[in-house]
Amino acid sequence: MGKSTKHKKARVADFAKAKLKLGKGKQVASNATNTSISSRSIALPSQSLAATKDVPTSRRNLTLPELLVQCRHYSVPVKKEALTEVQQLLEAHEGLLHQHLLAIISSLSHLISDPVPSLRSQCRGVLSYIFDQLPTESIVSVSQGLILFTISSLSSLDEGVRIDSLKVLDLLMEKIPEEIVRGWDGSVDLEERDEGAKGDLMDKGVGGKVVEGLLGVMRVRSAGMSVTQGGFTSAASSDLSPSSRLAVLTTLATFLRSALSPHASSSSTPPPWYLSTSFSTPRSYSTFLTSLTPSTSTPIAIPSSAEIEPPSLPIEPFSLAFDGPSSDLALELLGLVSPPPKPYATAANGSTALQPTLLSLLHPTLLSSFLDAAPSAFSPTTLLTSTSSSHGADPELQTIVAVVGVARELYWREFGGSEAENVGREKERESARKLLVGMLGHASAYFPFGGDDLRERSAESTTSLLSLNLTFASLVSLLVLSSPSPSSLALRKPKSLKQTKTKTRKLDEMEKKIEVTVLNVREWVVAALKGELTSTLHPLGLPLTAPAYAALEPTIWSLLNQAPSSAEDKQAAEELWEAVLEHFSKVGGGSEVKKLAFGFVQRVVLIQTDPSYINRFTIPDAPSPSSKMGQWVLSLPKYLWELGVKHVETTETVLTFLLTLAQQGPKSLFSSLLPSLPAPLTPFFHLTHPTRGAIPGSFCKLPEGVQGKALDLVRYLLEEVEEKEAKRLRGAVRKAVESKGVGEGIRGRWGRM
Repeated sequence: MGKSTKHKKARVADFAKAKLKLGKGKQVASNATNTSISSRSIALPSQSLAATKDVPTSRRNLTLPELLVQCRHYSVPVKKEALTEVQQLLEAHEGLLHQHLLAIISSLSHLISDPVPSLRSQCRGVLSYIFDQLPTESIVSVSQGLILFTISSLSSLDEGVRIDSLKVLDLLMEKIPEEIVRGWDGSVDLEERDEGAKGDLMDKGVGGKVVEGLLGVMRVRSAGMSVTQGGFTSAASSDLSPSSRLAVLTTLATFLRSALSPHASSSSTPPPWYLSTSFSTPRSYSTFLTSLTPSTSTPIAIPSSAEIEPPSLPIEPFSLAFDGPSSDLALELLGLVSPPPKPYATAANGSTALQPTLLSLLHPTLLSSFLDAAPSAFSPTTLLTSTSSSHGADPELQTIVAVVGVARELYWREFGGSEAENVGREKERESARKLLVGMLGHASAYFPFGGDDLRERSAESTTSLLSLNLTFASLVSLLVLSSPSPSSLALRKPKSLKQTKTKTRKLDEMEKKIEVTVLNVREWVVAALKGELTSTLHPLGLPLTAPAYAALEPTIWSLLNQAPSSAEDKQAAEELWEAVLEHFSKVGGGSEVKKLAFGFVQRVVLIQTDPSYINRFTIPDAPSPSSKMGQWVLSLPKYLWELGVKHVETTETVLTFLLTLAQQGPKSLFSSLLPSLPAPLTPFFHLTHPTRGAIPGSFCKLPEGVQGKALDLVRYLLEEVEEKEAKRLRGAVRKAVESKGVGEGIRGRWGRM
């Protein structure tokens, strides 16, 4: 019985509900296992899913993707350390850059507008290193996001972010300028544009947005907003610090140089774009350039302003073609012709005014910046300070260079086009000419810049002063070419006699200022060609470099074609032309400057006989062997000897030029010089030295095509010279043709002659 009672109680206890006391939890079973973990972290480095043995890591044992994540960390020290290790990894492992290029550029783009200056500077350093390692195509492929972030940073509220974003923009302009300027046609948009998505904006180009951002940094009011408010104004950027103003002006000058310069070209020798207005049609200009291109060189790229359009019938832009009674039949809607330009804009009050241009908006800013920096930059006795040491250019001088550089590009766009491009733009050109006169009037007081320096300038400052003088001379030449003709002035009838007197007085005052400025520029150009420009570093004369001579060519051509108002002006043009010829004879034979000098004189000479030539300058008289022009032609055989075989393209160009003169026959302006050419030309083929004996000339080592042109020149010259000179030349050519290295084709060609 006892055992049965015991089992009954046990069964009841199994199903009984335990009564818990207040504050007591559930009791833990006696056989329970404690599974809690007291450690703060678990380190399992060997069990990571992303870890491999070949992935490069930094000194903190982080991979490149992990470092890129830390580049967006909220902590500044973490981001700095991550950027440092990113560059170290890229320098140690070149393959990482191409493998993670898009991710790297995307992470760095977010740091352009970071509020910490040191971090922005470090970001630019990494970007500069990356761009130096990549080809242009790779940079373009990943540049979309970087460009958009840079443009966005230009409108930041922090001035430091805006200025640092200009440095990134300068870096992009250096590497991929075509992508930055694409989509901007040089005008200021007056209507709001709907750019759409990011892809649409990049397809159209970001050049317009870049210009808007730069205008915003300079505190220049938007042109579209100005027109809608009934006029336009431009705030002078006086509230910017000197360093900030220098930064934005330098960036703007670089942008305009890439976007607007007609001579901007990828070729090593840019085409003579300044000659485009001297021909009646763009096709004639293109044909002239093609005739000057040697067969051993690449074809000359025609500037955009002189591109040949497909053959088509000319359509006059009369008003009925666009605003006719039946809009459905308008030529514009039918896609047969582009609409005419609209140089006028309607203001809010209904009045019609000239459409604001980038030049009109920037003119007050440029003028105020020039006036602020000029007294300090051009003071002859100002001591060098800590900001303008002898080891670099003066900041004020750099500001002046940037201002004049921006002005040059904008004014060349207004006046540098052909006559066909300027039809219907008379009022715009007149307004731009008034602005140019005003700017040159303030700048002419300091010209020539640095001419009266008593202090010692650095080499960089001396180069900047020369560039500044060249640019000023170029602007003055534009002023000369844009002078209105007397017939156009006569058509502008004033409303009253009082207005007539006032207008005449203002025009006379303006012309007097222009005459004085042009005279000073002409004297400076002649001194530059003669090597009479002096400085503290070059007391005996400053020689012209190849870039300086190339920049001087448009100015020389403009001054040569200036409309002569008196006999003194005509004589001054002749003196300038003689200085050009003298400069050629003083320069070394194999230098790049002499090559440019020959090319300029060659084009001026050959353009005289072109039937499409419409400009003023003509060679004064038929040159004789004793004249400057005759001495220049007779010195070309010596130039051929100096060139040797190291400059084959230039040698062929000189031979082609002489052959052209010989082919023109007795009616040529240079026919009297042909009998004097064989004697100096003989050493080019063969030379007999008193002690060294027979020496083959450089003819024997030239390509066969160039040798053929030399033989053609000899054939024409043999018909013009006396028997004695012809025998001597024929003997030299025979010895050269029979020498070792001359091909059988040239020998057979000479035998047939």
